[in-house]
Amino acid sequence: MAQYPQEGKVKTRLAAEIGSHRARSIYQKLLQYAADMMAGLNKDDFLRAVFVHPPEMHDKFKSLFPQFDIYYPLEGEEPGVRLKNALRRLLSEPRIEKAILIGTDSPGIDAGTIQRCADLLDESDLVLGPTYDGGYYLLGCKAVFEQIFAGIEWHGSDVFEKTIQTARKQGLKVDLLPELHDLDDLEDLEYFESFLSDLE
Repeated sequence: MAQYPQEGKVKTRLAAEIGSHRARSIYQKLLQYAADMMAGLNKDDFLRAVFVHPPEMHDKFKSLFPQFDIYYPLEGEEPGVRLKNALRRLLSEPRIEKAILIGTDSPGIDAGTIQRCADLLDESDLVLGPTYDGGYYLLGCKAVFEQIFAGIEWHGSDVFEKTIQTARKQGLKVDLLPELHDLDDLEDLEYFESFLSDLE
């Protein structure tokens, strides 16, 4: 799930601290990392899809990042709606049995993370990758469990906790991946400084 890298529209919290031009440049690097990482997944085992927001930038995004197998418009304004729409779209494909969604804010994700999630889904209903700020960087499932997206304040610090509580109340078998940092503000940027330097 990705946004088209348009200055002033991406990494707005970070842009307020470092300027929109630099924030866009950083986001472009994160996108490039995610696209290259997914390109490294085995094409026989994974359909490498991307959901693009805003939908009208779908074609321009494809020209910038040709590494994916399929490109979808990301529909919905609220994060929970976007997640549900993306899962429904993926799981409606006859060849797809498991859906794994990631964003572009956690460059600690690698191909091994994706493979681990796919393996866990053999036995689990839901796999989550928590972030240190209380959200999650990855969601994997084999069906759309709409209840886990209800009643969430998506910019709060308890997104992961509420999601997992709801999932367990619904009787879902949940597995977790290691906790990772994501990149949202200046403090996060300092944490990822060496990573971003390696992408130069």
